[in-house]
Amino acid sequence: MIFNLNLRRPYIKFSLFWLAFCYAYSSFSASVYIIGPRLINDNEYHMIWMQRENESADSNHSLSYARSKDLEHWTICGEKHSKAPLNHTNRFIVEKGIDDRTRKFKGLLNNRQNFNVLKNGTVIISFLMQDKQGMQVYNAFKPKESCNWTTIKATNWCSGRITYGRGSLSNEDLASFSPVFEKRNEEGGSILVQNFNPSRFECSESKPLKGTWKLNSQFSPESFIPNPPKKDKEPERSIERYHDSSLPHLTKNMVVYDKNSNRKIGLNWLAKENTRDLAPICLGFTCKTRDFVSPLYLLKKDTLNDWTYIRLVDRYKQGIKAWGGSQSRYEIGKIGDKRYAIYYAEDYCLTFGIIAGRTITESICLNKVKNKWDSHNYVTSFIIDDQSLYVAGNMHNSPLELYKIDIESLNITKFNLDKNLALTYPKFLKIDNKTLLMLRNGKSGNGSQIIYEILANGTVIEHSKLFDHKLRKGQD
Repeated sequence: MIFNLNLRRPYIKFSLFWLAFCYAYSSFSASVYIIGPRLINDNEYHMIWMQRENESADSNHSLSYARSKDLEHWTICGEKHSKAPLNHTNRFIVEKGIDDRTRKFKGLLNNRQNFNVLKNGTVIISFLMQDKQGMQVYNAFKPKESCNWTTIKATNWCSGRITYGRGSLSNEDLASFSPVFEKRNEEGGSILVQNFNPSRFECSESKPLKGTWKLNSQFSPESFIPNPPKKDKEPERSIERYHDSSLPHLTKNMVVYDKNSNRKIGLNWLAKENTRDLAPICLGFTCKTRDFVSPLYLLKKDTLNDWTYIRLVDRYKQGIKAWGGSQSRYEIGKIGDKRYAIYYAEDYCLTFGIIAGRTITESICLNKVKNKWDSHNYVTSFIIDDQSLYVAGNMHNSPLELYKIDIESLNITKFNLDKNLALTYPKFLKIDNKTLLMLRNGKSGNGSQIIYEILANGTVIEHSKLFDHKLRKGQD
């Protein structure tokens, strides 16, 4: 029988066009998710990134690593160097995961991957990958100047949470783990340790169990490290706000720490569990704004390592209220003798406040949140000198929101950039005397990762591009 394909028929033309479009969409577009760049040990920036072959979570994933001194010229493998942007042709793949749907059980999962660089220069990447039993933690490592990565399976878990064709999983399905790190032992030397927290779906035969484990020279768990016995003291008091019936939807505890306080000063509030930035479904009644407003607390650790929760108030002794409708990250820091907090207020305003004791004595509204349910709209800050700082945030595929604040006079300078750029995820970096700001321009994981230089005269110029993929604007 001879099959006659009549290209003149409209539905045949449309089908061929649609197939061509889908092929082009998947072939020339990639999604990249980066951890870093981080300045570690040797004054070099280190970075890992998970890359999908196209924008779909069903596609193959690959994991790569690179290091750089100027965020423009990168060492990707041994002595092999490449100039940014990094793409398919100038990267080295540490691990490649096969699409889950092939049933070959080697699905590399785009979630929780992390890394560390030891004092001797050894680079260690920890990540999740699926095998026939379930989700496992793997450690990949190499000497600094080497191009030879060794990958070992660090766990033998049997969660059975095989999710074919899903590269990103919800938090409740996932096990958690820490990067490998060095810890001092009783003899004054150091050992390699790693924390493991199996999924709640694990079976009794799973190994290793929850807790901190000493690793052997091949970065595999060797022995369990028990927690030190607790000192006899009164139990920590329960936090009354968890039992406040007026906060039925705020179930997630949110904490950020002052980066320079050795985790002894923090900011605390409650937030709604993430529902991918969708307004929550309220059973039997309509959601009201007051249901998502949380008290804002200052955290202080005392000499016994107990936390003290201090309810922040304004100048009129009224409790400060923060917007807890999403998991936006807030900031707390200190310049000289002045402590500051950056948060979204009850009216969704991005607010900069000065803290004295338990009182926010001065507060400034920088801008209004564009999407009150959007957890991408976190904020970040960077201290310039002993009097001023940069604040960036409240961006999700939207123009730049970057401010310079004088902490004495509270004068604000707003920086300008092309308003047509759709930016997300601000991250401050520092090289020599340059202050840099890394942003994503484009859809989730897609588009370009651009590093800008912030000039003192109030302008922002492009420094380099880490990744420069096909640009697509979106809402993810």
